[in-house]
Parts: sequence; C-alpha cells; structure tokens
Amino acid sequence: MDNVDKKGILKRAPLFYVLTATRFQSLELLPKWIPEIQNALRERLPVFNKLHLSQGPVGVQGHVDGPDFDPEAPTSSWLFSRADRTLTVQISKASLVVHTRNYLTFKDFLAEVEFAYDAVMSQAKQVDVVQVGIRYLDLIDASDSGDLRQYVNPAFLALDETFVEGGEAIASSALTTYKVDGDVVRVSFATGTEVLSVPEDLLPPYLTSFDLAQIAAGAPVVGKLKLGQATLDTDAAWQAQGSERMNFSDLAPVLSRLHDRANSMFRNICSDKAFADWQGEP
Repeated sequence: MDNVDKKGILKRAPLFYVLTATRFQSLELLPKWIPEIQNALRERLPVFNKLHLSQGPVGVQGHVDGPDFDPEAPTSSWLFSRADRTLTVQISKASLVVHTRNYLTFKDFLAEVEFAYDAVMSQAKQVDVVQVGIRYLDLIDASDSGDLRQYVNPAFLALDETFVEGGEAIASSALTTYKVDGDVVRVSFATGTEVLSVPEDLLPPYLTSFDLAQIAAGAPVVGKLKLGQATLDTDAAWQAQGSERMNFSDLAPVLSRLHDRANSMFRNICSDKAFADWQGEP
C-alpha cells in the first residue's frame, strides 16, 4: 500500500486509554490541602472520591470511599473526575496522575494536566519532580481477518498454535525496552483470548473512570481480547537525577517530548494498512 499518510489525527484511532503520571518528593501536608485543591478543580471536575489501594489475592485492589480510608496512608489518594468520568485526576502525597478514556489531541490533554498541576501548585508552591511518564493503550483489532500481521510489525507477534500440535495459543506478550537520549520507552504487545484488554497494573485507575455503582453491580467494563485482537501498550518515561523543582512551564516540554517518543513508536510499529483503515479509507 503506497503513500499512506501516518501523520495527523486518525478518524478511527485504536487508542482507548491514556495516562500520565508525575511523581515528586512527598508532600506531607497534602491531606490538609485537599479542600482547597478540590475547590480549584471542581468547576471542571465535580465528582470527588477517595481511593485506597491494597494488595489482594489477585493483585492490587482499589477501595473507593471506604470507611477505613486513611488520608495519611501512602497508598491513599483523592480522585477528581468529570461528570461522565471520561477524565480523572488522581492526587496523592507523592504523585499526580491524569487519565482519560476520551483522548482527542495531545494539546487538549496537556491543558488538562496543566489545570491539575496548577491546582496542586497553588497550595504546595514548590514541587520537586522525580519522574514523569505518559502511557498509551491501543486496541489493535484484526478480528475480521484474524491476521494481526497486517496491522503490526511481525516482530511483535506471539507464537501461534502451529508450534503445539492440537493446541491453541491463549495468551502471549512481548515487551521491549528502549533507551533514547536518557528517556526510557517500553512497548508491550499482548494477544490471546485469555488476556484482559487492560493490563493488570492499569486496572485500578481504569476502573475509577467508570460509574462506581455500575462496577459494584458487576457491569463488564473490562473484558478479554477476542481472536485477532491485541493491545499495544506504549510507555515513555523520564527519570530525574535525584529530583528537579518544576513549574508547569518546565514540566510541559518533558511531557511533549515523551509524547513524541511514544507517538513515533506507535507509527513505526503499525502498518500502512492499519493507518489506511484507521483513517476511514477502504
């Protein structure tokens, strides 16, 4: 397929979840600042919850608005969400996380991060950043043909059932880590009918982006992949040497660079046919 433009916004983009995290030296006074931070955020993010994480028998589990919430616990955080929960800001003593199921452009997303960061800075005055990262989760769907090789570089594909007589490949993943001028880019590709569409470590924040009553009632917000589907999980991160004091004007160029690295990886991994399909072309 010739002359496929891999630039610009895709009409049928496979991207369904984006998360960015800024980790910093612990702000021990943060619990006392939450009322002021909530007041700064609530015009755009009116839904407020408290989250506590714990290690359960099947991994990390999140407890929202539980009676045992301890604001001083290192695994406690506060959630500020849009009314439809498509975007959530999660703040803890040592991190600011912004995640969305409704990503349109990086420029728009960066404006949401700025809004949240400024709310924290209005109380903290100074923030010493330790690490910055951004993560993109795409659902690659070749279920019509069942041939993922038409959509991604074959180097990322799993072994199939031909390697085991009479068997079926139900789960496989490939993880590659790159070092690029001091940044780290990780690309994970997972496929198989026993693989969840959202990686386990992303489940706690992802689930908070849905109506909690629906989840409590057993609504199937996270399912398993179908035959011919795969998740492409691209994570770009920067680690400070110790920590760096940053205003948003310092943070924004770092996030922009990490976005560019992840975006370049996505466009290199996915095929011309994939981009033609996602642009809505025949």
